[in-house]
Amino acid sequence: MLYYSSFLVAMFAAILMIPPLTFAYQKLGIFDMPSPRKVHKTPVPRVGGIAIVIASVIPVFIWINISMGLMGILLGMALLFVLGIIDDIKNLNYKVKFLIQIAAIFLVFSFGFIDTSQAYYVSQALLPTILLGGIYLLFILGVTNAVNLADGLDGLAGGEALLSFSIIGLLAYESSNITVLTIVLAVMGAVFGFLRFNTYPARIFMGDTGSLFLGFMLGLLSVALTYGEASAYAKTLPLLLVGLPVFDTLMVIIVRLIKKQSPFTADRNHLHHRLLDRGLKHYQSVLVIYVVQGIFVLSAYFMRYQLDATVVLAFVVISFIALLIGLIPWQQVLELKLLSCINDTLFSSIRYFAARFNTMLFAIASLCIVIYAILAAWVPVSISNDIFLLLSGVAIMGILFLLFLRNKPCNWLERVAIHVLIVLSIYMGVMFGEQDTQYLNNAQAILIVTCFILIGLMLLSRTKQKFSGSPLDFLLVVIAFFVPNLPGSPISDPGLSYLALKLIALFYCVEFILFNLDRRWWVVRLAIISCASVPVILSITS
Repeated sequence: MLYYSSFLVAMFAAILMIPPLTFAYQKLGIFDMPSPRKVHKTPVPRVGGIAIVIASVIPVFIWINISMGLMGILLGMALLFVLGIIDDIKNLNYKVKFLIQIAAIFLVFSFGFIDTSQAYYVSQALLPTILLGGIYLLFILGVTNAVNLADGLDGLAGGEALLSFSIIGLLAYESSNITVLTIVLAVMGAVFGFLRFNTYPARIFMGDTGSLFLGFMLGLLSVALTYGEASAYAKTLPLLLVGLPVFDTLMVIIVRLIKKQSPFTADRNHLHHRLLDRGLKHYQSVLVIYVVQGIFVLSAYFMRYQLDATVVLAFVVISFIALLIGLIPWQQVLELKLLSCINDTLFSSIRYFAARFNTMLFAIASLCIVIYAILAAWVPVSISNDIFLLLSGVAIMGILFLLFLRNKPCNWLERVAIHVLIVLSIYMGVMFGEQDTQYLNNAQAILIVTCFILIGLMLLSRTKQKFSGSPLDFLLVVIAFFVPNLPGSPISDPGLSYLALKLIALFYCVEFILFNLDRRWWVVRLAIISCASVPVILSITS
């Protein structure tokens, strides 16, 4: 339960903080302004990084004992946090940024979270402590800035980080590294909450505050997972765990040096720039990069026990594949008649049906969510006091909003309440798993499948929706379903993927409904009251 809590608390904290932060930055006029080398055309607030950092730290303070090593990480994070905020406002010189980043890494080393004197290469007398410490410092510094430079498209840096952290978390679980696992899940939850606001077209950016933090944590945790003599993992595995950002940065630096330019000169030589220039759309470029990053991190999982030289060779080979992908004339490829089958009669018919009955699809989705929540509440088990109070608060809040804001659109507090209800519904559904209520499990499974079908149909409809599909949807399903079920995965619970898919299905149905509902908001509020009141009433009467 600790792991679920770390993820969910960070996710909800990020979602709660982003709207007020966005409002504050808009009032202060702090935006990421358009430029010739940037993709966005209008000013966008750079507030996501603040929410990501604060949301990631909250579960750490709640569930982890603050040791000296962890204190070093927190101090380093605080230093980078201040650096990121100032840089997002004033655009600091790269030399100043490097010095502060090095100071943050030194804090981690000096507090002992990474002790190079206990590292494998030192204990085997292959490298002296100072030299190995310098290598680790350069690697973490490089990854910190690589993720910062990779943040060029909506959802790109956050999605790449999610893929890397998912495998780091899996390996941390396998090696019983609870500290790393809890931190990873907290960061993943915060990034997930942020990405819902950052997918194309993005309403906010993470800014340097977020990208420097993600790069710092990626480099740091990948090294922490592998460096010690007790770790059985290949010591060069961080190259694959980070993957594409490292290759992309190395490629750009090499190109600039060949052109006799400064390595710190801004240009359009990053992989995402190359994909856009060769004919891919924004979301297509992001999806291609997700696939390449997925190859890197999956290779890290399958090669975690291989020789260091083998891991380095794999990194070189995958990097060469990524280089070729950036050279493909995508515009000509997409124009091939063989790939135009997407417009065939069957697909067009499905799209027509989805658009024609769009309102009905929303109604069915709403009904599925309400029925699921009520079925989950119909449990012959008493609920705990904290859940009882939480549900009571949500029900009272729903009544007040129904009385005073009957037909006004749902505000951010109600959105959070709905998502909390869904999480509690799934939690209560797990509670009766041991009871003799298999028919309820089957009914809920049918509702979840129906939700996925509805999501697919609503994505296919060509209506002007405020909420639509994105590469993030593909990414979340891949992480939720495939990562826990990899061959040899240490996660033995087969129901974990099912729980994650239930969360995704219900969350996305809610978002489709709320983002596209134009009137009759009183129905949503009535549904909130019903879903929250049923378990409270049943608990009292039992």
